[in-house]
Amino acid sequence: MKIALVSVRKFDPCFPISLLCLHAFLKQRQPHHTIEIVDAAFEDPLNRILKGRYDLVGIGAMTGDYETATRLAKAIRAQQPVPLILGGTHISKLPESFRDCFDVGVMGEGEEPLCQLVSLYEKVTAPGPKEFAAIPGLIFRDASGSRLTRGRPLDLNEFPHLDYSAINPGYFRRIASSTFGMFGVEAFLLSSRGCPFKCAFCASSHFWGKVRYSPVEWIVEEIKSLASRGVTLINFTDDLFACNKKRLKAIAQAIRAENLHRKITFGCSAHVAIFDEEICALLKSINIKAIFFGFESGDERTLRYLKRGKTTVAENKAALRLCRQYGFDCSGTLILGSPGETLEQMERSIHFVDWGKKNGAVRLGFAVLTPFPGTPIWEEALKLGKVSPRMDFDLLRMQSKEAAEGMLVADDIKPDFIKLRDRAHRHTHSFKFTKARMLFRHSPWETLKFAMNAPKPIMKRLLVSSQP
Repeated sequence: MKIALVSVRKFDPCFPISLLCLHAFLKQRQPHHTIEIVDAAFEDPLNRILKGRYDLVGIGAMTGDYETATRLAKAIRAQQPVPLILGGTHISKLPESFRDCFDVGVMGEGEEPLCQLVSLYEKVTAPGPKEFAAIPGLIFRDASGSRLTRGRPLDLNEFPHLDYSAINPGYFRRIASSTFGMFGVEAFLLSSRGCPFKCAFCASSHFWGKVRYSPVEWIVEEIKSLASRGVTLINFTDDLFACNKKRLKAIAQAIRAENLHRKITFGCSAHVAIFDEEICALLKSINIKAIFFGFESGDERTLRYLKRGKTTVAENKAALRLCRQYGFDCSGTLILGSPGETLEQMERSIHFVDWGKKNGAVRLGFAVLTPFPGTPIWEEALKLGKVSPRMDFDLLRMQSKEAAEGMLVADDIKPDFIKLRDRAHRHTHSFKFTKARMLFRHSPWETLKFAMNAPKPIMKRLLVSSQP
C-alpha cells in the first residue's frame, strides 16, 4: 500500500514530530508499505495527494487546524475514493466533533491503532463497524451514530528511531534562530510524553495522560542522527523536560560521555515549582542555553487558577533569577483573559514583564486565553455557551478576531480589555532589540548579511513579533 501522512499546518518552525513517529512505527512493523509525509509548510497537500494516488491518507489536526483538515478531506473526497483517517489532539479530546468526511478517527497515541488500521485496509477494501470495533483507540460510525473503542498508552522502551529523510530537507537549513539568538541548523526532539502537571488551559498535558520517558540510549542516538544532518541547535519539545532529576542526571551523563554538548546547543522547558540549583547545574553541564517557562500570570489569584495552585509569583521570579545566575537565556509566556480576571489583575502581569526585563529575561510574550477541548477551561466555556462540538473551530485559531478579543472575558470590560491587551504587547516590543543584539553578538557579519537579504515576513517575525 501507498500511504500519505499529512500535516496541514502551513507555518510551524517545528517539523511534524508526530508524523515522524507514525512513519517510524509503521516502517518498523510493516516495512513492505510505502509511507510518505505530506507537509503543507512546503507544498499543496491536495495537489500532492491527488497526483500521488495513495491507497490510504491520514490527516493529523490540532483544534486550530481542524477546519483546515476538514476542508482538505472534503476536497479529496470529491475527487478520489481514498480512505481518510483523522488523528491528533483535537479528535482525541472532542470525539463529538467527528465529521462525515472522515472514514475513521484515531484517538490518543496513534502508532498502534494506525498500524492495525493499515493491516485491516490491506485485507478489506471497505471495512465497517464490526472490523473497526476490534481495534483499540478508534472513533467510527455505525447505525446508532458514533462509537468509540478504548485505547491504551504506548510503551516507549522499544520505539524505533526516526527517519529524518522522510521530512522536507528545508527543515535543515541554516537559520537565524529566535529561540537561541544565534545562527544554526535548528531541530526538535521529543524525549517524553506527558506532563506531571495538568494546567487548566493546556490541551497537550491532558492528551498524553501518564508521563512516560524515552530510554536515554534512544535520546542519545536521536541527537547523533540530527547532528549527522548538520544540526547545531536542538529544542527538547517535551511538555516538561527538566522535571525528573534522576532521568536528567542519566541524560546529562550520556550526552557528556559522547561529547554531544560540545557539538550541540540545547533548549528545553522547565517548571518554576521544581526549578532549583541542582537542575540548573545539570542543564548547564550539557550546554542548555535557552529555557522556557509558562509563567502565565503576575497575579497570584489568576496564577492559582491557571496552574491549579502549583506555582506562585515568587517562584516565577526565583526561577528567572536562577536563570540569570547560571547564564541561561530565559523566555516565557503570560496569559490574559482568564474567566473572572479583572483588569487590575491583568495589569500585574504587565508589571511582571517589566520586572522580567530588568532581571534578565530575553523574551516574554502575552497570549489571550483560548478554550481547547479536553481542558477545564473548555468545560467552563461550554457551560457559558462560548464553544460547542459543532462550532467553527477556526474561531479558536490564535489569529482569529474572536480569540484575540478574549472569548472568556466579561462583556462589560471587553473594550478596556482590548486596549490593555494591545498595551501589554507593546510592553514586550523591546525584546526585539534583545534578539537582534544576541544575533549580532554571536555573528556580526552573518547578522548584517541576513538583515540585508531576509524577506520582510521573516524579519518581522524574528525582530518585531512580541510573542515567543
